[in-house]
Amino acid sequence: MLPLITLPFLTRVLGVNGYGLFVFAGVVVGYLGLVCDYGFNLTGTRDIAIARNNPSLLNALVSKIFFIKIFLLLLCCIFFLLGLFLVSEIKNNFLLYICSFGVVIGQTFFPIWFFQGMEDFKSIVILNFISKTFFTTLVFIVVSQPGDAYIAALMNSLGCFISTLLAIRIMIYKYKIRLMKIHWMEIISYAKKGIFIFIAQLKISLFSTTNVFILGVLCGPGAVGLFSAAEKIIRAMAMLQVPLLTVLYPRLSTDLIEKRDKSIILLVKLIKYGSFFYCCGAVFVYIFADDIIRVAFGSEYSESVLPLRIMVLCPLFIFLNNIFGTQILLNLGKDRQYLIVLFIAGAFNIAASILFTKLYAQIGTSLSLLFSELIVVMGMFYFSKSYLIAHTRVSNTFIVK
Repeated sequence: MLPLITLPFLTRVLGVNGYGLFVFAGVVVGYLGLVCDYGFNLTGTRDIAIARNNPSLLNALVSKIFFIKIFLLLLCCIFFLLGLFLVSEIKNNFLLYICSFGVVIGQTFFPIWFFQGMEDFKSIVILNFISKTFFTTLVFIVVSQPGDAYIAALMNSLGCFISTLLAIRIMIYKYKIRLMKIHWMEIISYAKKGIFIFIAQLKISLFSTTNVFILGVLCGPGAVGLFSAAEKIIRAMAMLQVPLLTVLYPRLSTDLIEKRDKSIILLVKLIKYGSFFYCCGAVFVYIFADDIIRVAFGSEYSESVLPLRIMVLCPLFIFLNNIFGTQILLNLGKDRQYLIVLFIAGAFNIAASILFTKLYAQIGTSLSLLFSELIVVMGMFYFSKSYLIAHTRVSNTFIVK
């Protein structure tokens, strides 16, 4: 809710170009954040869920993950410093990128994977609320003109720092987590186990943040601002699924092994009801796209209406991707199949984004994102359909022809 309050304010105060610069800087440092995450939001969650009743194993897992993250953050700091001095786009907006990089540090050490694995979703909600409230409050106080994009980035970083410090405090005092000395070979071995998920997470960026990056390079910050306004609405729709599927993921990590039939039947019901919900939402947004853009961002963003209508089915595709890919394939250990789908979709998206963006700017970027998400749906369903068929045919609740 709070981002929906902040977003219209930022888009109006910063203007199309200023908001575009703010978003583009976030995309650039976001790549570094993906590296530091190393896919632990999935693999770490799964492993913590399995080990949560074993304190010694839990401490060892947390230690391995933190040591890997520290090493990756140091590497990212080196690359970021090189970019500050060698890349003209970053040099020209030095202060903006410095302030944006704080989010990478904060998110690197925010242990969302730990709380998800422990099924402590209350802590996640509270900490995110604190971070967003801090950001929202200060943004309204200190951001007042188009040149204040770096201040907005700084407030975002500070909010992230605060929630991360509180999260680590909860881990230490509530869960008694202590870092252990781990042999470096064990750390390397654990890192190798997560390599496929890490690569898969990088591939996901090939049809999300990379689109914005290509658009910014080819068409400038103005086009980024117009596209991002529409994409924010699409992402907000897609985020409605997150609380439910976040709760579901760690539980299915064990239930798909021990109670597979019941778990698949539950997922099939979610597919039916979730698809109906997102189809209704897509129709509503398509019809009222003009009013939504005007109310949310102002008349300056009228060119965001067509990209919004083009991407209106993306939330449905993202929902289905989560069910077929994350909930089924990853929880069943089918990491390679998951990676294959993302690799194909990512490669397609880069090619399509470059071609379509050159021809149609933000409209072309919207088309490449839509087609890429569709490819992911088809691929994830292809690899997961055998499990859906095998474990639901008995109950006659789901038949795939």
